Amino acid sequence: MEVGQKKNTMSMDERSQQSKYNIKAGRLIREAREKKNLSVRGLGEKINISGNYVSEIERGIKPATNIVIRELSKELKIDEIEIFEAYNKVPQICIDELEESEEARNLIITLRESNLNQQLKKELYKKFIELHDLFEKY
Repeated sequence: MEVGQKKNTMSMDERSQQSKYNIKAGRLIREAREKKNLSVRGLGEKINISGNYVSEIERGIKPATNIVIRELSKELKIDEIEIFEAYNKVPQICIDELEESEEARNLIITLRESNLNQQLKKELYKKFIELHDLFEKY
């Protein structure tokens, strides 16, 4: 391996799965762009990226960066979480919350280091959402 060259750490199966996610997200973006009657180039100009990059995103050749996902979301009026989920990526709003909130980080660390199995963790997450919904009512 040459100096400065990154070692590819994804297996063939992981690359294949990621490619499927890229294609799924690209379709979502292309359909939204077409509904707005925008050309690839026109969309690129609106969010300050090249039309070629938009085309590569839509065809699943390249994934959109988190910043580009946010810009696409705003311009195409798609919930950014939907795009992140299509890519199978952690939504940027989750990353933002973890960066901004020590309590959120501590909660995740506590759950990660706990002896709870995945099923119990899922139940805990559901209960947290129920509790949140109760607070939202007031």
